[in-house]
Formats: sequence, C-alpha cells, structure tokens
Amino acid sequence: MKKNLIFYFIILLFLIPIKTMSLNDSTTSLDQRDDNGWQDLSDWVSGDGPDYKVYTIKKNNVYYTGDDNPEVISFKRTFNSKLDSTLINTLSKYSYVMFDQCFNQNIDSLPDNIRFLELGAEFNQKVNKWPKSLETLRFSAWDYFSDGYCKFNHKLEGLPNIKHLKLGTFYNHPIDDLPDSIETLYIERNSHLEHPINKLPKNLKRIHLGRYGRYNKLNVKPVNVTVMNKYDY
Repeated sequence: MKKNLIFYFIILLFLIPIKTMSLNDSTTSLDQRDDNGWQDLSDWVSGDGPDYKVYTIKKNNVYYTGDDNPEVISFKRTFNSKLDSTLINTLSKYSYVMFDQCFNQNIDSLPDNIRFLELGAEFNQKVNKWPKSLETLRFSAWDYFSDGYCKFNHKLEGLPNIKHLKLGTFYNHPIDDLPDSIETLYIERNSHLEHPINKLPKNLKRIHLGRYGRYNKLNVKPVNVTVMNKYDY
C-alpha cells in the first residue's frame, strides 16, 4: 500500500503544471518587474514569450558594476530584430541593456544613455558608434556546451571612456590601444587572442588572463594591478 502511494505521488508531480517566473503569458509592460531577478528559464530555452523583460539586478550579482539595484532590459535568446525607432525609444529609458545569444544586428543607433551593454554569442557586427555614456562592455555567452564562445571579431574602435571590458572568445586584434580609462580587462577562458599585450591601460586595476591563465602573451609587468587567472570573475 505504501509503495502504491509513493508511485501515485510521483505521477502527480509530473501531471501538475509547473508555475514559471514568467511576467505575462504574451507581453511585458515597461512597468512590470520580475521579482526573481532573471528571465524565465522556459523563455530562454524555447524563445517563446515577450521580446524582452525588465527587472532589477541584485547588487551582489556578477554583472553589477556600481549602481544600487539598477533596472535591466534583457532580450530573449531568439531575439534578432533590427533596432527600429520604437525599440530605440524603449532602450533610451534604461542604462543596462543585455542582448542574448541570437542577436546579430547593427547597433550604431543605440542611445547614448546606455552605460552597461552585453552582446551575445552570435553578435559579429562592425560597430562605428558606441553609446557615449558606456562604462561596461561585455561580449558574453551563457553556454557551457560551447565554452562561452562569442563570434565578435571586429577591431574595437572609437570606444568611449569605458571602465570594464570583457573580450569575446574569437576576438583576435591587438589591444595595446584600449582606452586608459579601463579598470577591468577580462580575457575569455578559451580566448583566440594571439597578439601580445605590450601596453596596459593606465587606470587598469584588474586583468583576467583566461581560466587557468591560458593567455600567456602579457609582455608588460602589471604594476598595482590584480591578475586574476583561475576562477575569479
């Protein structure tokens, strides 16, 4: 009898619909918030649901760079639409913008108010104009199966006075001319960067040389700079 009850209980677990963190079944207004802080996992996997969500980032989150609980506009994994005037107007309301895996469109028209910008795995567009207020630029991919690969491989030019830069896996251009304003430089764990670093930004405080310190072409000795080379973020 006891075994039968356990069996039926397990069956019920699979039959009961699981409540997700989705803000809305179809659309998300700009005034709604996700109390759990991140996108609904089902949206990330399937690409269903609204094109974007808005939530408050936690202060201890790895993406946090200085603001007190800033609002983030984060696009779903499958989003890959051109940035029309309506969307640009929406983006002008937020300083933290995160595009996900499939996005690969021209971003020269991004508004200047953006301070934090994350671009995903498929992004590989030449950028001629960056937001003037940009402080953090990350080429990132949340995908352990591909080891975080990011396709971006255009020479970074015209960067404003950014403070934090994470290079994508496929980036392979000299980086001796990065802005002196950079405080954190992160080289991806399986970076394809083949160029030696002969000059570091004057204000650099931390540099990450890839997981296990795989990047070994640092030709200048860091002074008053923390070298991260294992699991540090």
